[in-house]
Amino acid sequence: MAENQFDYEGAVKAGYSDEEILDHLASSHPDFDVNAAFSSGYSSKEINEHLSSRQKPEKKEERGADE
Repeated sequence: MAENQFDYEGAVKAGYSDEEILDHLASSHPDFDVNAAFSSGYSSKEINEHLSSRQKPEKKEERGADE
């Protein structure tokens, strides 16, 4: 597993619900439209599996005022 990928199966085994996992993954992937995925007929589990296979977007480092 890549360094930035989420262990979906591990979270399920740890007792987290698909809804709890989705909340976490959605906040980590603000570019992904969860509501559109639901409207298209995808389940929480399917969305979680998709998002957990994607790498988290890297945070942009803030530049100093003198740059």
